[in-house]
Amino acid sequence: MEQPTLQPTEAPDTSFTTVLANVFASPGEAFAGLTGGPVKHTRWVVPFLITVLLVVAVVVLMFTNDAFREQMQNAQMVQMDKAVEDGRMTRDQADMAMERMEGGGGTMFIVFGGIFGSVFVLLFYVLGALFLWLGAKLVLKSPESFGRHLEVYGIASWIGVVGGVITIVMMLAMSSMYATPSAALAIYDAFDPGNTTHRLMRALDIFGAWQAVVAGIGISRVAGKDSTMGIIVAVGLWLVWVGISVALGLAR
Repeated sequence: MEQPTLQPTEAPDTSFTTVLANVFASPGEAFAGLTGGPVKHTRWVVPFLITVLLVVAVVVLMFTNDAFREQMQNAQMVQMDKAVEDGRMTRDQADMAMERMEGGGGTMFIVFGGIFGSVFVLLFYVLGALFLWLGAKLVLKSPESFGRHLEVYGIASWIGVVGGVITIVMMLAMSSMYATPSAALAIYDAFDPGNTTHRLMRALDIFGAWQAVVAGIGISRVAGKDSTMGIIVAVGLWLVWVGISVALGLAR
């Protein structure tokens, strides 16, 4: 059944603090005024940069916090043992790799980890907005541009920023790199990165689901459609990403 078309919101421009507050308090209002004017790239660049800083902070913690470093090395050791069993590397190669990891080079790992993490975040933003745009085009018949949907994604991503801060606090408070606001919190002290069920539980992140719902409200708002279908599109795309990240081992 064709979705009823509402008039796209063209409200007076709102301040940064108002948009930020509305993302959490009144998501529909956070996207007011997006149509009928130029795309404001600061609306996605600012949360993107803050997300990059959070990623860098996590990378630094991984190599400077003794508990996190030990957990990371244990996870790497399990992966290398499996690689030896599968014949993808020899025992000597696995031992040499572990010695290099344990023997220092922390600064180099931090630099490369920070660079890789920053590139990953950028791809995440661009691809996230791209699939929102395609979903809105196909399902909601949205007339808006990719840039507008990048703006929508950026506004919704403030929820992910808060989730990132809370994740870091939880990791430090519980001395575990597996302590996250997800279904895996129930098993954080016995989390196995090689276990598909455990990875799925970790990928089912509370803030990820919340951000998807808000993004769905956003694409509906700029398309002038009821929020229900937009939420279905965005949450559906998020669940597809959860499946891909678990299958590829990205959710760890």
